[in-house]
Amino acid sequence: MGLLINPMAGRDIRRVVAAAGLHSTADKLLAARRLLAGMAAVEDTEVWMVDDREGLAAYLAAEVGPWLHRVPEGQAEGSARTPEWTRRLEDVGVSVLVAVGGDGTQRLVAQARPQVPVLPVAGGTNNVACWVGDETAAGMAAARYAAGGLRLSDVARRVKWIRVEGEVEAPEVALVDLAWVRRSFTGARAVWEPEAVGALVLAQADPARPGLSNLGGHLCPVGPGIDGGLFVACAEPGRGQPVPTILAPGLVRPVWVERWEPLALGAVRELRESEGGTLALDGERWVVLPQGAAVWVRVEREGPWFLEPERVLAPQTGAE
Repeated sequence: MGLLINPMAGRDIRRVVAAAGLHSTADKLLAARRLLAGMAAVEDTEVWMVDDREGLAAYLAAEVGPWLHRVPEGQAEGSARTPEWTRRLEDVGVSVLVAVGGDGTQRLVAQARPQVPVLPVAGGTNNVACWVGDETAAGMAAARYAAGGLRLSDVARRVKWIRVEGEVEAPEVALVDLAWVRRSFTGARAVWEPEAVGALVLAQADPARPGLSNLGGHLCPVGPGIDGGLFVACAEPGRGQPVPTILAPGLVRPVWVERWEPLALGAVRELRESEGGTLALDGERWVVLPQGAAVWVRVEREGPWFLEPERVLAPQTGAE
């Protein structure tokens, strides 16, 4: 089984503009120790981690012992490290990948198109795409699945994602939300200014989680099991309907909504913006759009398989 911990998850500007907590290196190591404790409860467990330059893998390997193996990191930099780590862990033959980070981390894991199931453990700012229970249980569940004997469809679900194509360098995906932002720069990436949001496409809309999906959750909740999504056209302040939205932990702002409508699974939606701007994927601005650019988006159930610890740990009636 593979363990991927994003060292930079949970450290963006929302610690300054909102009240998001800091997921420090010490916090990440404690989460990893809880995961490993759960994994160790299953006989013959072996774990692989990428030998990150931050030293998390080296520290944990020294503490845990010979059943935690280290894999060379590679040459990727910045956000490209997470997809590369995903591929490296698959290359050594892991049967399940535990990824610790927020929605951005899970998006980058999904971008690598993993062929093994993923257990996405919350460790970021907005954790809509993540499992938010105790890491000890998550580690035990991952190890039980890796031990074999469980049918994937009994203990996991194929997740939705938003596929983005058109005038972008390469096809992109988002697991929770895609936003057109009225800014022609990525800046600090995180989106916390409601007046900057022009339109949203949501695969999930949850009124009880922070982020842009929170807006959709107050209009028409869309759960991870619903085959479809939501489109929201936002207006400038003072126009349309104001919807109080939890944009980040501790940050509530009104977002003005012009209209919204459900999106059928697989239905293509064109976004063509004469003034350009940026596309934010799962709450972070990544793609700069030139004036007049057009992109085509659709919600699909073609993402990776996400393990659900509650189903793994429950007594099995249909196991092979």
